[in-house]
Amino acid sequence: MYTFRNHVLNSLRVENKDLRGQLVFSEDAKARAMYDVIKARTIQKACVKAQKTAESQLKSCQNTIYAKDKELTEVLSELSKAQGLLAKLGVPVPNPRVRQGRRNHALS
Repeated sequence: MYTFRNHVLNSLRVENKDLRGQLVFSEDAKARAMYDVIKARTIQKACVKAQKTAESQLKSCQNTIYAKDKELTEVLSELSKAQGLLAKLGVPVPNPRVRQGRRNHALS
């Protein structure tokens, strides 16, 4: 399984072992490993920032949807009341779910 730690360890070149058996790495290998670590941290910070931005935008969209849904509910309620009053007065109320055909025939 790939992990960043394994990547860094694999990128290091082992020069030799000291007297206690610990691995000794060359200076350029240490520099490359540090560069990889800094690069990974930079990428991680950018990802965290992008995630926070996306979460903020999502929250904003959810709030907009909630507000529009509430507004639409109020409009539909008012429309229903108006249709009820018109029906009591005997005025035929078209069903908005039934398509009334093409509009703007005046040009044809």
